[in-house]
Amino acid sequence: MTVRGGEASLTVDKGHLFVQARVDGQGPFWLVLDTGSQATFVSSEIAARLRLSGYHQAVVTAIGGSRVAGTDTVRNVEVGTAWMSALPVLIGASNGGSSVDGVLGDSFLRTFRVTIDYSKLLVTFTPP
Repeated sequence: MTVRGGEASLTVDKGHLFVQARVDGQGPFWLVLDTGSQATFVSSEIAARLRLSGYHQAVVTAIGGSRVAGTDTVRNVEVGTAWMSALPVLIGASNGGSSVDGVLGDSFLRTFRVTIDYSKLLVTFTPP
């Protein structure tokens, strides 16, 4: 895995933080920045666009219970000017027409020191 630090603009909607990301050169996709999510995931629709197989499976446990989700690894993820290669992702259920394409979770975030500046609507990703 290779990382590059950088910054990304934040959008706040209904109390949730969103970033735009490019995955394997495609997008931009709207991802919820979720410090409480252990994994990064993309919706089933985005996974299909990216041709992710979801062949391997994992049990995902959340407040609403447990379910099985497909897993795959994307070649790279760009969030603003920050970048990471070889990121494992979960493939989520259909987004049901929502404008949210996935979640940027701990599998990406833990690689950086993450600073959220609400006054500037900016998130900074600094490598260790």
